[in-house]
Amino acid sequence: EVINVSGQVVAPGFIDLHSHTPTPLGQRYQALDGVTTALELEAGAYPVAALERFVDGRPAINFGASVSLLAARLLVKQGIEKPHLLSGIDFVAARPTFTEPLTAAELESLREHLARGLAGGGLGIGLLFDYLRTAVGPEELNVVFATAAEYQAPVFVHIRRELPGDAAGLAEMIELARRHRAPLHVCHLNA
Repeated sequence: EVINVSGQVVAPGFIDLHSHTPTPLGQRYQALDGVTTALELEAGAYPVAALERFVDGRPAINFGASVSLLAARLLVKQGIEKPHLLSGIDFVAARPTFTEPLTAAELESLREHLARGLAGGGLGIGLLFDYLRTAVGPEELNVVFATAAEYQAPVFVHIRRELPGDAAGLAEMIELARRHRAPLHVCHLNA
């Protein structure tokens, strides 16, 4: 069939790299916008397969996610299973996850969860560093980037914000990626 598309935009579909709405309604709106694939890369999910429950097992479009450092950290630090931001995280109850560093044993457990998530279909590691910077120190960042490098999977990062125009957060992530030889995708670059 030949269709006259003069004066129109023709695309096979758009890929949304920064989607936080893996729900039937969210996917419907994305499909109406021409999105054929929605990826939750910044915040991620853990386990990644848990995203299927948000689309009721019948997705309208393709979807995928990175392995969520936040979800893995909640599990390791507090035994809380919240695979995605839509899981209803109680931020007051989860305070230790956002404020306390991991012990050596917890770091090893985190590494195992990140590796399991990447082996289980994660498209990389989602690092909400700006929200976790009080808790996540250099040792944990090294675990994140070393694990990503081992799997040649990107780290999708929300860098820490400082004063407008301060590139320290960006430089920090680029240095970690360079040192570990890990792919890096910066989700936010604040002006």
